[in-house]
Amino acid sequence: MHQGSPTVGTALLDAYVKTGNTDEAAKVFEEIDERDIIAWSAMLSGYAQKGDIQGAVRVFRQLLKNGVRPDEFTFSSVINSCVTFMASVEQGKQFHGSAIKSGHSNALCVSSALVTMYAKRGNIEIANEIFKRQQDCRTGMLDIAMALIDKMPFPAGAIVWRSLLAASQVHRNLELGKRAAENLIPLQPHDSSAHVLLSNFYAATGDWQERAEVRKLMDVRKVKKETGYSWIEVKNKTYSFMAGDVSHPLSDNIYMKLDELSVRLKDEGHQPDTN
Repeated sequence: MHQGSPTVGTALLDAYVKTGNTDEAAKVFEEIDERDIIAWSAMLSGYAQKGDIQGAVRVFRQLLKNGVRPDEFTFSSVINSCVTFMASVEQGKQFHGSAIKSGHSNALCVSSALVTMYAKRGNIEIANEIFKRQQDCRTGMLDIAMALIDKMPFPAGAIVWRSLLAASQVHRNLELGKRAAENLIPLQPHDSSAHVLLSNFYAATGDWQERAEVRKLMDVRKVKKETGYSWIEVKNKTYSFMAGDVSHPLSDNIYMKLDELSVRLKDEGHQPDTN
């Protein structure tokens, strides 16, 4: 049906990706004879949303083998796939290196994906360094990112809108943040992370009424906030944990060290943001 029209094939691929059906999306992808960067990015985005690191890496390597030049949205998708527990920190670092070599590491969606990846995998120092670089960028970069999204031949996916929403929160850009959220939540109406990100955005800008409306919407849709897990890699072994976790055999020692660090932070005059 779509073999003679790459445009129709890519549109169908994008539709399957948005519904989370990566199996059908992959079948359509393989049948597209002339794949452009939009098709490659869409397939990568599908695997990233499912947390399928192996699928994302396979497509990315195939892309490079075919001589296709990845853009910022391609890197954003493959880096987002490295957030999952199945991915190694080293894989994420390799994609970060590729983004630097390609000149896309400072792109808004790429840097946002990098901050999320490093923070969730326990590399707080690197995440903070990239985050500071984001803050140093002028707000005009958000307008450039929005212009790129508007020029895309197909509607942007959830990963793109989530990256823009996160960046809008950093730069306190309420207008773009609302636009990103309005596009993100309909794509993933039952995804708690999208609602929580929007809720945090309103809290960061002091719009408590809107934040309450988001929380109310979550109750109406019965969207429950998923338990947040963090990962850290120590001596080539990955550990996962959540707030208040006592499953580790050395949890008593870990909490003692955290209490010690908390005291030292207070002595240095640190005031935590409890908002």
